[in-house]
Amino acid sequence: MHMKLALITGGSRGLGLALSHHYTRRGYRVIEYSRSAPHPYSVSVDLANPETAQEIITSSLQAFPRDGYEEILVISNAGTLDPIGHSSKKPIDQVLANLNINLSTPILALSTIMAHFEEVPCRKVVAAISSGAARKRFAGWSLYCAAKAGIEAYIETLALEQSLSRTPAIPVIIDPGVIDTEMQATIRCTTADDFPEVERFRRRKVEGGLATPEAVAEAITAILSRSNLTGGSRYEV
Repeated sequence: MHMKLALITGGSRGLGLALSHHYTRRGYRVIEYSRSAPHPYSVSVDLANPETAQEIITSSLQAFPRDGYEEILVISNAGTLDPIGHSSKKPIDQVLANLNINLSTPILALSTIMAHFEEVPCRKVVAAISSGAARKRFAGWSLYCAAKAGIEAYIETLALEQSLSRTPAIPVIIDPGVIDTEMQATIRCTTADDFPEVERFRRRKVEGGLATPEAVAEAITAILSRSNLTGGSRYEV
């Protein structure tokens, strides 16, 4: 029987955790990549360090043959808002860590995984978890907005490249909406000097305007299982 494989970054908490649990319950062989690596199927990797992360991911893939799959699903979920505020006022190591976690490492990870499974003739879906911040600008989120916009451009271009492959993957963008996670808690603790719109986000929590990670994971699973997924498209939960 052919295997269903799900490779997920940032599956230690929040949406990634919910996705990891969801696909495990659905019978997928799940591999989760994060620094804390909390699951039996986790691989410990610091996504703020692109070169080391790529080496670790490459090594982890050696356990997987290049045939015998029914489906391969790759979800690039890891992300961070830190540091919030004017990037010109932040230490360079924090700026680089943000861009590495949100942009550089995801591109390297997806490239590494896709190269490994390039010739596998099965359904292959590559999903980048994006954000409304990829399309809308927020003062204090310059790094996050730039990185998410960059990832969306990468996925759209990747879809063009994959359309030329003999055994193409389907790269898509997922906008998960606003979720009740630690990232939202971080936003609510930010000062108005760093994030002028903080009060609106605080009200959203009080007014029940946040979706649960579990509900969003279920919706994403439904989207990614569609038979008519279109490479390069953006899907909103």
